[in-house]
Amino acid sequence: GGNGVDTPSHFFKALPRIRDPDDIQGIAVLIPHDDELENFTPFLASIDFLEEISGLDVFPGLPDRVEERAEAGFEFTDWGLPPP
Repeated sequence: GGNGVDTPSHFFKALPRIRDPDDIQGIAVLIPHDDELENFTPFLASIDFLEEISGLDVFPGLPDRVEERAEAGFEFTDWGLPPP
């Protein structure tokens, strides 16, 4: 930025949802820093994708079986969102 401090181009949020052992999902939102952003839906992604581009392990404390399912993908409607 103008004051000598670098500003990341994007920020993210990662959310796990574990309803029961058979209903495990996660979703990531990777949003560009943009004052004009009105709709975040195009920026939804799997947590696996977020980890791939960031190099982070987002949920290191989850048991592997739960982590794998939560990070693999998501269904828009399961999160109350309309499909793109």
